[in-house]
Amino acid sequence: MSSADPRVRALLALAVGGTGPRLDRALAAYHSGAAELALTCVGGEPVAIAGYRRHPGYLELLHLATAPGHRHRGLAAALLTDLRRRFPELPVRAETDSDAVGFYRRLGFAVTSLGERYPGVERFTVSLSPLT
Repeated sequence: MSSADPRVRALLALAVGGTGPRLDRALAAYHSGAAELALTCVGGEPVAIAGYRRHPGYLELLHLATAPGHRHRGLAAALLTDLRRRFPELPVRAETDSDAVGFYRRLGFAVTSLGERYPGVERFTVSLSPLT
C-alpha cells in the first residue's frame, strides 16, 4: 500500500494535523523516496502509520498516527517496536508536542523540551537509544 492510497493519506492527515500544504509536503517526502512508511492493517484496512527517514547514525520518526477507532490498542507502539527490530543499531529521534510526550515516555524515550517553538506551543525532542 502506498502513500497515494486515500486511506493512507487520511492517516497521514491525522499525523500532520489536517490537509492542505502540510499534508502535501509530507506526502512529497514519501512519493520521492526521501522517507518511508510502515503500516499496520486490520482486515485489509490501514489503521496505523509510522513515517520515518534513515539518517547516518539515527532514525528520524516523522509521523505517527492511529485511526480513532483503533487507538489505545498498542498499534503505534508495535510499529515503533518493528522499526527498532529492523534498525536495531540506530537510535530513534522525533519532535513532538505536549499531547504525545506521555506516550513516548511510556515507551522509554528520553524527553527534552525545545521551549516555545511556535507562539504558545511547546515542542519536545524524544529519543530512544539503539538496541545494540
